[in-house]
Amino acid sequence: MSPIPDAALRSAAIAVLFCSCGGSSPTQPPAPSPSPAPIAQPSPSPSASPVTATCPFAPGPVTRLAVAPRALQTNGVSAPMRTRLVGPGEELLCLEYEKSHRLEFNINQRNALGQESCWEGFPSYRIRGDTEHIVTGSGQIDDNGFILRVRVEPRGLEASFGVEAELDGIFSHPWLSGGQYPREPLRVITVAAAEIGFMCPCVYLGNGGYEGGSCIRE
Repeated sequence: MSPIPDAALRSAAIAVLFCSCGGSSPTQPPAPSPSPAPIAQPSPSPSASPVTATCPFAPGPVTRLAVAPRALQTNGVSAPMRTRLVGPGEELLCLEYEKSHRLEFNINQRNALGQESCWEGFPSYRIRGDTEHIVTGSGQIDDNGFILRVRVEPRGLEASFGVEAELDGIFSHPWLSGGQYPREPLRVITVAAAEIGFMCPCVYLGNGGYEGGSCIRE
């Protein structure tokens, strides 16, 4: 047998080398697929507190309403609320006509049994008989509208005006929600400072009370 030439041996070795390595790229492990992003769960919204509109008073409807003085400032200083009791069921609030005043009134509502009762609407107020235009401004100052503030500039005039309230279709009596006073506006008069102590000797303290108890001018 003839010997195999060296060139042929080299060619065979190269062929074996190519066969052992394979003709394609080495197989790569599969790339991991991205994990799905977590879905954000909506956080539960806090439950709203139940709103209750509980009325602490006796059941309505309102059948009687009163408007009364609450506080007085004269020339920016707290002052006594002087009144004049003219007769049974007739009373006036007195202001000095030389000074400026800030008056506050409040209302009281009662049901048919005479109990302080629940109400439905929003109160309203009217200034009556202010022929000299001494009331320069007025407005409700609390959330329920039960307190009315009035500014008065008498300018040295003897004058008068009335304050009337309405709630749930019921018009006010002055001073008290009982039966002592007729249904009419609460009347305010202006007098000279030198005369107010004689003409209006009673001092109203609120809630039907007077300085020194019952105060009736003889």
